[in-house]
Amino acid sequence: WAVAVQEFVGTGHLDGAIVQVTPATITEEINIGGTGSRTITLQTKTGLNQGIPNVYNLGPVVAKQNGTLLVDPSVELSVSGDVLAENGGKIELSAGSSIKLPLSSLTAIAGGVVKGIGSILAKATNALSGGTLAPGASPGQLMLQSDLHMDAGSHLEIELAGLTQGTEHDFLDVQNSASGKCV
Repeated sequence: WAVAVQEFVGTGHLDGAIVQVTPATITEEINIGGTGSRTITLQTKTGLNQGIPNVYNLGPVVAKQNGTLLVDPSVELSVSGDVLAENGGKIELSAGSSIKLPLSSLTAIAGGVVKGIGSILAKATNALSGGTLAPGASPGQLMLQSDLHMDAGSHLEIELAGLTQGTEHDFLDVQNSASGKCV
C-alpha cells in the first residue's frame, strides 16, 4: 500500500499517507489502522515552514491493527485528547520531533508500541499490560517530560551495543517520576 506525498485539506479518511504539514488544526479523531498495514507520516512541507511546524489535534489519536503514526524530524504534534497505541498499533517519533499532551496521556496497551527518539510532554506516559515502550532508533534517546507508569506485563525495550547512552545503547530520560513493573 503506497500513497504519494500529499497535502490534506478538509475532512476524510487517510490510510497509508505521507502528509506534509504546515501549521494546522485537525478537529476530528485520528484513527490509523485496519486491514493490512497503514502508516500516516507527518513531515515538514519543504520551503514553506520556518522553525517547527505545529499540528494541533483536538480529538484523540488511536493507532491500532498495524497502523502507525510516524512523526518525522522537526514536527511537533500537539494533542488535546489522549494518544493511544493498541492491538499492533505504533506511535513513532523521529529525531527532533515531539508530541505535546499537556492535559492528556500517551498510552501503549495490549500490543501497542510507543517508540523512537525525540520528546514527549504529557500529563502521563503509560505502558499498560501488553504495551511496549521502546526508546531509541538503533540506538537513541527518548525524553519523557511526564510521569511514567508501567503496569505489570508491560515491556521496556532497550537495545545495547556499547557503553555510551544514546549512541551505543538506548536511553529513556524520564524527567518526572517513574513507577510500576515491567518485563
